[in-house]
Parts: sequence; structure tokens; C-alpha cells
Amino acid sequence: MIRRGVGALLVLSLMLTCAPPAQAQPAPAPPAPRRSEPTLLWAILGAAAGAALGSLGAGFNERFRPGSFPDTWSSQRKILTGTATGAAIGAGVGFVIGRLRAREAVDLYFVTIAEGLTSATLTEGIRVAPRGFTASQLVEACKDPRVVDRLEVAPNPLEMREDGRYALNSLSVVAVNAADLAMAGVPIVLEAEEVSPPVVQLRSDDADVMAGRLHAVGIGSFQMRVRTMCGTPHAEKIIQGRVSR
Repeated sequence: MIRRGVGALLVLSLMLTCAPPAQAQPAPAPPAPRRSEPTLLWAILGAAAGAALGSLGAGFNERFRPGSFPDTWSSQRKILTGTATGAAIGAGVGFVIGRLRAREAVDLYFVTIAEGLTSATLTEGIRVAPRGFTASQLVEACKDPRVVDRLEVAPNPLEMREDGRYALNSLSVVAVNAADLAMAGVPIVLEAEEVSPPVVQLRSDDADVMAGRLHAVGIGSFQMRVRTMCGTPHAEKIIQGRVSR
């Protein structure tokens, strides 16, 4: 019967995973810390659901199994074991669901503004493809994927003035491998955090975005995310941005 409880728990987890994430609500500037559903809460909820299902399943099995005596220590021990097993499985499933949904929630707030290729040193700017590579350019860039251990970025933080513009090819991004060697020409994507009220212009049809520039339209803080595009695992770096008068 424990197997039935575990099966019901897995069905419940699939239903939760397939459910659409809650609509993201804009946050005031400066942006709040990472917007994500608390993974710990999902693990606790999963453990509670798993414990309930495990206890019910084991209790039902002991109560209605021919020749069983639910009030004996042996039966109680089986019920406790079922409860603990269900709680452990539920916590694991809840943790995975929480991580997946947290990742979805974070991605909702980042808008792609450009793609490009990493520079050789932090004194050189990146090569930018405003709005993104063409299909042929991306195939060429990713034909020989390299494993990136980390990304080094300058400047960080990125300081801007209200109504100012920052050319993205002035940003330096260096891809470093496990041997601590810089690798130039690694494809990357540049994303900016969407906050409300807006701090930087992120409309895809904006003339500055189309030209590879970041246009500051308000006072406040925002974040940029730089991440690799080809191969796995992906490396990423968060850049803090500030716009002042």
C-alpha cells in the first residue's frame, strides 16, 4: 500500500509541475532581491503531503489486510515507516519542483537585449550583435563549443546617468576555463532585468536596443545577466546597474 501512496504523490507532483506559474507582478525600483518561490516552502509542503499519503496508505493496508491488528506495535511501526518514507520522498519532490519554478520565475524578469562574443581581456570590449545573431552566425559561433568555468565582467557595477546611453560593446566579458585561461570569441547573451517603473528601455523595437545601446529612462537600480549560449553547462554572471541623476 505504501507503493500506492508513493504513486499518488508522484501524480500530485506532476500536477504541480505542469501548473502554470503565477503571473509575475512588477516590483518597485530599486528591485527586490531575487524573485523566486521559496524552495524550502515547496520541500515542506511536499514532505507534509508525502507524510499524509504514506501514513494513510500504510494505515489502510494494516487495517484491512487479513489477519492484521492495527493496534499492535508491529502495525504501528509499519505506519510510522510509511509516514517517514512518504515525507522523505515528498520533500525531495517538493525541492525539485521549487527549484524548477524558482528558475522559471527568475527568467520571467530578464529580457534579451543583445548577443555577442567574449573579449580576450578585461581591457577590450565585446563584439555585439544587436538584437541577436542571425541563424548562420549562431551556427558558426557554436560549431566548436567550449566549456566555460566562469565569466569575468567589467565594469561591475554599471553606472549610468538618467537619459544616458551605454554602448554594449564597451562592456568587457572574459570567458575563463577550468585551467584559468581566457577564451575569446565565446558566444554570450546579454539580458536586462525588467523592473517597474522602468529604469532602462527594453522594448525590442527601441532604436537604442536595435543599435546595441542601453538607454537609461529612470532613476534606480537594475540587473544585467550575461550567460554563455553554446554547450553545457552554462556559465553566467550578474551585473549590478545603477542609474542616478
